[in-house]
Amino acid sequence: MSVRVERELCIGSGYCVRFAPAVFRLDEDEIAVVMDEEAGTQAERQKAADSCPAGAIYLDEQSAGS
Repeated sequence: MSVRVERELCIGSGYCVRFAPAVFRLDEDEIAVVMDEEAGTQAERQKAADSCPAGAIYLDEQSAGS
């Protein structure tokens, strides 16, 4: 599963870090970045995306090799 953060949309709420701390972190500008898109569980990644108030997190079910 591919995980992407649209930096221009991110408002730095930190919900993604709260729900999937192995996947996301906030950078020095308080913008979410993906550390490891395969870390955590699919449910954690989905919860992080669903909880983002800005809708800045995108999950792609297809792997890069498909």
